[in-house]
Amino acid sequence: MLGKYLEAFSPLRLRNYRLWFIGQMFSLTGSWMQIIALNWLVYILTNSPKSLGFMSLLTFFISIPVALLGGSLADRYPKRNLIMTTQAIMIFPPILVSILIWTGAVKVWEVILLAVISEAVQGLTMPIIQSFIIEITGRDELPRAIPLNSMMFNLARMVGPALSGIIIAKYNIALAFFFNGISFIFVVVALMLMKVNSTNHTAPPIIAHLRDAFGYALKNKTILIILSLLFVSSTFALSTTTIIPVFAKDIFNSGPKGYGFFMSLLSLGAILGGILTAFLSNKVKRNMLLILGGVAYPLMLFLFSFMKSYHMALFLFALSGLFYVSQFSTMNTIIQLETPDERRGRVMSLYTTIFNSSMRIGGFVAGYLASYTGAPMALRLMALIPIIYIVFVATKISDNTCDKVR
Repeated sequence: MLGKYLEAFSPLRLRNYRLWFIGQMFSLTGSWMQIIALNWLVYILTNSPKSLGFMSLLTFFISIPVALLGGSLADRYPKRNLIMTTQAIMIFPPILVSILIWTGAVKVWEVILLAVISEAVQGLTMPIIQSFIIEITGRDELPRAIPLNSMMFNLARMVGPALSGIIIAKYNIALAFFFNGISFIFVVVALMLMKVNSTNHTAPPIIAHLRDAFGYALKNKTILIILSLLFVSSTFALSTTTIIPVFAKDIFNSGPKGYGFFMSLLSLGAILGGILTAFLSNKVKRNMLLILGGVAYPLMLFLFSFMKSYHMALFLFALSGLFYVSQFSTMNTIIQLETPDERRGRVMSLYTTIFNSSMRIGGFVAGYLASYTGAPMALRLMALIPIIYIVFVATKISDNTCDKVR
């Protein structure tokens, strides 16, 4: 019986994926440590929220072109070598920041510049990583590996900020940056130990290369539906975490502690969602997982907006994390299995670009709407849109659409 439930973790039986999982766990934890430390450092250096907004805007604009470039590179060169190179580069910006802090020479422009460089390299790497997973798992294990990646990400999101907070409060903020720099070494070593068969591919110039992938995505019904659903769900559901501090402070009077609980339970729900989705991946039709997650995720947010009970709100928010992973992991799986190997990197660059940009746009819309209607009404209005959209496209998400890629 126990073995049946452990099937969710079957990708970990693969040596390459096991190495990847361990290396990424260290790296993602370090990255979340730096996210907290970076925002705190910029704020204490400037005492200005505008500086945080300026840094966020710069990193957003740089992330779009580099992600598309990364997709083109992924379809040209061996992905393992590309990731090893980018992760090796990622060691240096946080180490430099830590040295600047320790020597007392740190200036805000240096911190922001290094943050932009880190974001550019990370943005370049994301579509390469996304399209690399199938090379270390194979098609059969990919549907379980993707939700396990989500579980890993959310576990790091729980642990990293907590460790960063302790380090900042008790020791020196420089250590958070230093540990993040060191964490990339684990990924580099893991990749060096892998045995992966990769080859170079001849390809046209980058613009023509990307145009080919865009044309393929537009003509492929399955991919077009998934990308449109990704845009709607990211813009109007996932982005609403932007206004959760308003609920914590003004609706439930729970302050920063309550906000921390909300975000921790969101991650806990996402971790459970990753395990559950991995377990169900070969037992439930993919289109049903997608529709269930696509409806239930914004529905939990919609119900959350009516809550007067703090504890009931926490429960619903945790459930939203569970269904979020169910939907987004399934979308990722469908895209990857539907796309041929020679185009996967570029199509995944579209996926990551839509995901990142729509979340930023949606966060702006959520904040703007909440300032006029109040946070509860803003959340209700935004959550209704993906519910309506998934119901609209449900008739188009047939068994053939999603499950032919099994």
